[in-house]
Amino acid sequence: MIFVSKVLDVFHIKGRGVVIALDPETWTPDVKIRQDDKIQLRTPDGTSFEANIVSIGSLCGPNVRCKTGVALAADITAAQIPEGTEMRLVG
Repeated sequence: MIFVSKVLDVFHIKGRGVVIALDPETWTPDVKIRQDDKIQLRTPDGTSFEANIVSIGSLCGPNVRCKTGVALAADITAAQIPEGTEMRLVG
């Protein structure tokens, strides 16, 4: 598994599911992620689980540095992904 980034923020978008914002400070720039990739999320307490990327986009707002957002499959909840969780690419 290849380290991608730590999770900076997690939120739920109604009708879409859970979206994680990746930390640009920990992002591994040479690792490319794509829709339908399988990832592993490893929480700070050592718990890990796999998920599929549903979509990828930019999260931007007024006076906020843009971040990469990753939408996950509907069976994942925001409560499963605390801040500091590591995202790794499977395979």
